[in-house]
Amino acid sequence: MKKFSVLSVSLLSALVLAACSQADKASNTSSKTQVSVIPEQESSHSKNKSTANQGDKQTVWSKNQASQLATLMKNWGTTMQQQYEEYTPDKPGNFYGAEIPNSVWNGKMPLAIDSVDNQVKVKWAPSGEGPKDTYLIVACYSDYATQRYAGKHVYLFTIYNGQPYTLVSMQNQGNEKNSFVFSQTQNTDLKGGFEQIFHGQGVPSAYAGGSSSSNSSKSQSSSKDQAGLPVSTEQALQAYYTFLMEYNNRDSLYEALQNHDISSIGVSNRSGESVTFDLSLVVKRTFPTNTYVVSATPTAAGTLTFQRISDDEIRVYDVPSHFQDPRWDNDSVWANEQANEYMDNPHIIKLKPIDSDMLNLMKANLSENSDLK
Repeated sequence: MKKFSVLSVSLLSALVLAACSQADKASNTSSKTQVSVIPEQESSHSKNKSTANQGDKQTVWSKNQASQLATLMKNWGTTMQQQYEEYTPDKPGNFYGAEIPNSVWNGKMPLAIDSVDNQVKVKWAPSGEGPKDTYLIVACYSDYATQRYAGKHVYLFTIYNGQPYTLVSMQNQGNEKNSFVFSQTQNTDLKGGFEQIFHGQGVPSAYAGGSSSSNSSKSQSSSKDQAGLPVSTEQALQAYYTFLMEYNNRDSLYEALQNHDISSIGVSNRSGESVTFDLSLVVKRTFPTNTYVVSATPTAAGTLTFQRISDDEIRVYDVPSHFQDPRWDNDSVWANEQANEYMDNPHIIKLKPIDSDMLNLMKANLSENSDLK
């Protein structure tokens, strides 16, 4: 890999743990459960390339199901303000220097689950047929072509011993095992959608139409210049925890905070400030009242821009943490259109419960410059 160096909605190879929406950005799973329900495999590189009894075939994946998955990815991606393309061995993509999907199954970057040491057997199998105890990749999708640096996702839709698993990674740097680390997605809509298609039940109704799912999401999220609710330190940290858990499991996140791989968490009240944090003087749009930004060191950990709208929901704006395109300064029309797009199309995320140990550890990592203490 040429470019795997430090995840802005944003996540660290150390947290990949990943690497989503936003990403994947919306998730409703418990913070106390282990993210991956995928059984561990032996980590030997040679084991990854071995094959099992070719006579033991898994459930077949049909062309019709592949078409349904394409519909799901298009419409689900729209609701996440993400645009996904499908990649195959004949039409590979470049994900931070890694060729997808080829790298994970040709031995160059062995697929690993949750940990660099947990390398697994894998095979490219668009028909869904293959040996047991092997992750059979039926499809690969990524938004790398349209997402900003450190905010890119790659999804592998796999079958393992007759069960569907949706794996996601945001890994943007190498590791000592040269593993490409994935975890099972925490986005329940995407996970459930793939499972429903796999079981022959078609695309979920919310994502079956050409634009109905997008319109529904935007109508629920529409909030132009609408004020949010004030937040306490605990509420801001719970929101950031929910954001980080999009692509990580609780134990890995806890370890990263303990080891200061994530530190200096800062919470800023951006009410009335420019959407571009004054980095672009031509943009006139400002954040509405009680809009908060939470970030950490390194910035690759991810930046969350949100409002609290109830005790258990936040409104998230996909505002980038960097504005490097020169048009932000010299193209007023384009810059204001982009800013309006960010602010007029938020999405709603349900907060995850956070345990006291995690909350206290996050408090211990608060920056001295944070607006909330």
